Amino acid sequence: MGAIAFNTTQAQGKIQKILNSLKTPKTRRQLEQDLFAAHNYLIKYLKYMKDNKLVYIAGWASLPDQRKIPIYGVGDYPDVPKPPPIDRNELHRRQWKKVKADKELHEEYKEKRNRREALKRTKPFRDPLMTWMQP
Repeated sequence: MGAIAFNTTQAQGKIQKILNSLKTPKTRRQLEQDLFAAHNYLIKYLKYMKDNKLVYIAGWASLPDQRKIPIYGVGDYPDVPKPPPIDRNELHRRQWKKVKADKELHEEYKEKRNRREALKRTKPFRDPLMTWMQP
């Protein structure tokens, strides 16, 4: 169980399938779905192809959690640089904007905040039935 030998006819056939699928730029996840390929093997093939300048990073896609994943294209072009991460304050601002746009979600957030604030304002009280335990 060693490294993949990319010089076999089977490996070259898989590389050709990947190149044919990448005529329109795609992410690794899209390639996995198109080619019914295993995650680990596709990563190794893409790394080999990128090292041999068969593919390049044509762009970056955003996931819902704001992470960036590469979009691969065919050719020997320079990679598009990865965009800088979004500032945490900007992420919070965007999230709050989404919450305010949805009335029900906004009411839910306000209710949670009011409950938290009410708990902070309440003072603990001594139970009169437990006073006999005090010396």
